Amino acid sequence: LAVMLVIDRSGSMAMGMKDNDKVNKLEAAKEAAHLVVDLLDERNEVGVLSFDTEFVWHVPLQTAKDKRAVHREIAAIKAGGGTDGYPAVREAYKALFDRDALLKHVIFLSDGQMTRGDFAALIRRMVKDKITVSGVAIGSDADLQLMMDVSKWGRGRFYFTEETTTVPRIFTLETQLASKASLVEQPFRPIVTNQYHEAIQDIDFSKAPPLGGYVATTIKPTADQLLMTHQEDPLMAAWRYGLGRSIAFTSDAKAKWGILWLRWRDFNKYWAQAVRWVLRASSRSDVTAIVERRDGRGLVTVEAIDPKGEFINFLDTHVGVINPDKSQAVVELEQVAPGRYRGAFPTRAEGVYLAGLSQRRDQQLIGSQIVGTVVPYAQEYRELGPNEVLLREISELSGGGSVTDPKESFTLNRRRSRVPTDLWPWLAGAVTLALVPEIAVRRIGPAVGRWARRLRGRSQEVSADA
Repeated sequence: LAVMLVIDRSGSMAMGMKDNDKVNKLEAAKEAAHLVVDLLDERNEVGVLSFDTEFVWHVPLQTAKDKRAVHREIAAIKAGGGTDGYPAVREAYKALFDRDALLKHVIFLSDGQMTRGDFAALIRRMVKDKITVSGVAIGSDADLQLMMDVSKWGRGRFYFTEETTTVPRIFTLETQLASKASLVEQPFRPIVTNQYHEAIQDIDFSKAPPLGGYVATTIKPTADQLLMTHQEDPLMAAWRYGLGRSIAFTSDAKAKWGILWLRWRDFNKYWAQAVRWVLRASSRSDVTAIVERRDGRGLVTVEAIDPKGEFINFLDTHVGVINPDKSQAVVELEQVAPGRYRGAFPTRAEGVYLAGLSQRRDQQLIGSQIVGTVVPYAQEYRELGPNEVLLREISELSGGGSVTDPKESFTLNRRRSRVPTDLWPWLAGAVTLALVPEIAVRRIGPAVGRWARRLRGRSQEVSADA
């Protein structure tokens, strides 16, 4: 990677975005530049230039080996002057043009309106020479339309922020994205990172065929990564925001990267579960609770959201459980994510477990509900409990029977069914075949008759001569 940082150092950059900002915009940009240098290694190259009405080289494009010297030059940047970014971007293009780096990238930052040069022609020429450009606009006074156009023409990314604290994070993210090709076309097998998520549960990914590629991305801090690639990039992630749910899958489901997945036996199941998780729940409650049984335990997951779509955090959440033997237990749920609480209770004995939810804040009850039941499968236990005896009686009275495998419900004691079969295709075929000799007789019969008469006439002539 060869990355050029083109930073606005006009007079307005010496001010903060808000009156109470302790750090001005230029200091935030310099801190971001320091972080970019720290991210690079000796294989990478970095250059830094700033501009007001004229551009100034602070760090000529060089390998990121002597980082101390680079940091020293960045720290010396001072604000002052107007805003004209075109000559600076053109100079960055000249510096990158002859470099041998596989990836060449420009991060262009500005906070104000600038003198308009022919940015469109310049940046499109840069793209032809495999140099990409991303624009970072900071503050409401920035030339947003120009920075958006620069990012679009330069096939980069556009960022806008009104918080000085986010500028270093933007530069860090942009450098990480620029340091790798966005399309990674290498065969790989998915790696499961959250096997208990509803979207991928009960799917054996160890038997999944390889995928041919994916789009390199970074995961949002509050998202759940479910699958990752061989390079530890996100392959599948699930995200909850307010009342909405979304899933990102960075490969494809077509005959390009996913051609082998199209023939995978769990392909349909995988996408059905993913879509089902994204769909809106039928319940109108602000609190959604799910109870399921895994590994001999009842797992309770609660998601709490207020009417405005904001997460409800820091609740005292408990689940009361009534066991099959009528004994009771209380399970405290732990908050594991914004608005999400999770806990578990043992379900070793056979029978029905009833679970009820209560949530409190500052010792005041804010909600309660029955959240579900868990019924362990009877075949997992050697001794028959009263529930299985009852189920057997119901099966026998209704003409059914007991099963040891759930699949037998569709195969045991099946009645023979009569399925009508159309005979007309067979009869039509027989008639067609019968037409062949009939047509032959009609065509050949008269010719045979004429031939026979001729023979008869010749035989009579021979007899008369004799």
